[in-house]
This record gives sequence, structure tokens and C-alpha cells, in this order.
Amino acid sequence: MFNLKNWRIVIHCIAAVSLLMLEPIGISAQDEEEEAAANDPIAMRVQPQMMWTDDTIDQWIFGSGRNAVQARKRLDTQLTLRIDELDRACGLTEIQKKKLYLAGQGDIKRLFDDMLVIRKKFDKLRNDQNAINQIFQEINPLQNRISAGIFRSESFYQKSVLKTLGPDQAAKLAELDLDRRTFRYHAKILLALTLLDVGVPMRDEQRQQLVKLLQEETRPPKRFGQFDYQVVLLQLSKLPEEKIKPIFDENQWKAMGTQFQQAKGMELYLQQNGILDAGPEKPEAQKTLLEKLLPKKEKAAN
Repeated sequence: MFNLKNWRIVIHCIAAVSLLMLEPIGISAQDEEEEAAANDPIAMRVQPQMMWTDDTIDQWIFGSGRNAVQARKRLDTQLTLRIDELDRACGLTEIQKKKLYLAGQGDIKRLFDDMLVIRKKFDKLRNDQNAINQIFQEINPLQNRISAGIFRSESFYQKSVLKTLGPDQAAKLAELDLDRRTFRYHAKILLALTLLDVGVPMRDEQRQQLVKLLQEETRPPKRFGQFDYQVVLLQLSKLPEEKIKPIFDENQWKAMGTQFQQAKGMELYLQQNGILDAGPEKPEAQKTLLEKLLPKKEKAAN
């Protein structure tokens, strides 16, 4: 049986255990100092910067999980597939294939040479956060080139195509390219009108009239991408008003004015980035592609 003295001992023990339970578990004096430093603005400024690895620059340029070796293999495969596709369409000779392959390898080399310049800067300044931000600005053009396709536009490969193909091959390529882009463009028109319907609700009859007008009076872009909606709306806005306005009622036409204005704000960008030509919007303009592909001596003979 407990006496008074024993009860006092028990009470003191319970009190001691209670105090221990109220103390934070696992936090030492060092932990408290580190936590205080983490919340101290001055201490935060002197914390060491994140250490970037050697693969960081590759992933910034080529995407998460990819390195330079994988990217080069992927580009080699793209080049081979591109030449094989051209061969099926135009019937290339072995000499032509070799010329195109060497030109494409030149595009790959140029990309990796530009990347090497950035990598050297990165290796020197990888722990300087301000410098890293500047390097990001230099990486962006490379990312855009890769996204657009390094064998397009002003690439060595594309220039070699223009110089290498004979007139019959060039005609086949122009026809194939136009057919392919026209087919894809029709799908983009349907998608664009679906998006337009969110801001400018239309009847099915109106949509069908717009589809017919766009297919007959506008041309596909040189390449497709994230601005397909703006491409469709911009070309629609350039058609004569008497062809477009009767399709809409008064309120819809006012709403279309806002859509057209936003699309026109993208015109210079679309031209500068090789998505649209600065020229007529009618499909007849496609014959200029054939003119570009024909060797100069052939055009002179004609």
C-alpha cells in the first residue's frame, strides 16, 4: 500500500514524463541553429548554390532524360528516315543520297558545335546563378531549332535538296509536299473552328461555310505547330470582307473582329519563323515551291 511519501514520488515521476513528452523529439541544438539559419534572409544568401551535373546542359537542350549521345542517335535516325522518304517519292540515285546525308550531317555538326560553345561557358560558370540565367537565354535558340527540325528551312540539308534534285524529281516533291500539307491543313481547319466556337458560337451551317471557304481560298502553312489556330484565323482575316461577313450575324461579326485582331498580331512572327510566306493566301501561290526547287539553269531554259 502506498503512503503519502510514495504518492509524492509517483506524482514527480508523472510530471517529469509529461515534460519530456512536451519537448520536440529529435531536435538538437545544432538542428535549432540550422532551422534558424534557414529562416534567416541573410543566411539564405550565403547558402551554397545548387551543383549542376554534367548532364544538366544536355537535358536543358534536348529534354528531360536525354543526353547528347542519345540526341545525336535520334537525329541520325531522323536524317536517314527523311532521305528514305524522299527516295520513295522521287527515286534518288546513290550519289544524291550521299550528298543529302553529308549535308544533314553538317546540320547535326553545326548544332553540336553551337552546343559545345554553351557547354564551355556552363563548365566555367555552373555555380554562378546569374550566369546560369544568361546561359538559359543562349540555350533557347537551340531548343527552338530542335523543336522546328534542324533539317528544315535554311538547313544544309534543305539547300542540298534544292540543288541536288532534277526537275522531274522536284516536281514530284512539290506535289507530294503540297498534298501532304493540304490534307493536314484541312484537319487543322476543323480543329481551329472547334476552338473558335468557344468564343464565337456558330450553327453547323455556318461552320460548313467557313470550312469550304478556308479550303478553297487559303493555303496550308509551310510547317505546323502550336500556332495552327492563329494561322487559320490570320488567313481567314485576309480574305475579302464580302466573302466572310455574310456568314455571321451582327454579334458574331463583332466577336470575330477581336479574333482577327489577335491573329494579325502574330503575322510578323509567323513570317519571320518560316511558318507563312509574306504573299498571297490563295493555293495558286503553291507553284512558287516548285519554282524554288527547280535548279536555276532549268528555270533559265524555260
